[in-house]
Amino acid sequence: MKNRSRVRTALFAIGTLALLGGAVPARAAVVVNVGSATVSAGGSGSFDITLANTGLTAQNIAGVGLAIATTNPDITFTGADFSTLLPYVFAGDSWDVANGFAFVTSAPGQTLSASDLSNSGAGNNIAAATSVGLARVLFSVIGGATPGSFPVTLTAYPATSLNDSTFVNVPFTSVNGTITIQAGTAVPEPSAFLPLLLSVPFLLRGARRRR
Repeated sequence: MKNRSRVRTALFAIGTLALLGGAVPARAAVVVNVGSATVSAGGSGSFDITLANTGLTAQNIAGVGLAIATTNPDITFTGADFSTLLPYVFAGDSWDVANGFAFVTSAPGQTLSASDLSNSGAGNNIAAATSVGLARVLFSVIGGATPGSFPVTLTAYPATSLNDSTFVNVPFTSVNGTITIQAGTAVPEPSAFLPLLLSVPFLLRGARRRR
């Protein structure tokens, strides 16, 4: 685990130096989008984090570091995996999968961090007008949680970062998501059924008299 952290730290540090030393476009062609989900109080759900290349040329992505957060203590991020609806950015070329490392690098809570690299080092050339999956995030909501829509924010660089195969940082814009909590379905107490059960014999008796 220490070696893994050192490799990632080195790669993203090189990307940082490249970013500071070179020109950065005023508006990135890459958009990282945090998805949204709706779940009832006491339930669980998931949403995807995706990357879209909105530019006119292909963009190479060889390293991804993600960090998201919510301020709602009723919501807990429980994990993340590669089972995205869109093709995973490093499908068949994942550093984590090839080397048996965990995707998520933080404990469950109101924040979640995850990272992966291109195992070959070549990265994935994301064509123009193309989107890929970066992670599927799993979460749970406690019972009795207050209903409403609550933001899930992508933590700014360098907590969230992208780099290409030459270790150059890839600028991006971010779109935050929401988790909408619906009120849980109330289950009647057993005592609530008692008057109904007591009334059944009288209803049957009345029906027989009418016959």
